[in-house]
Amino acid sequence: MPWCVTATKLRLTCKKELTLHVSDEELEKRHSEWIYEPKPASGYLRRYSKLAASADKGGVLIC
Repeated sequence: MPWCVTATKLRLTCKKELTLHVSDEELEKRHSEWIYEPKPASGYLRRYSKLAASADKGGVLIC
């Protein structure tokens, strides 16, 4: 379940302020139902994550 649904009221101001008009109970409910699902890496990021050496070895690609 996404954090922002059509019934949620949001207000963004020029003061870099985002106001979410929902109750604390609703936020707790949404938080308890939310499941993190990472996107699988693709393209160069996938190649780098599979083939790169660790940072202490320079993080270079090992072919």
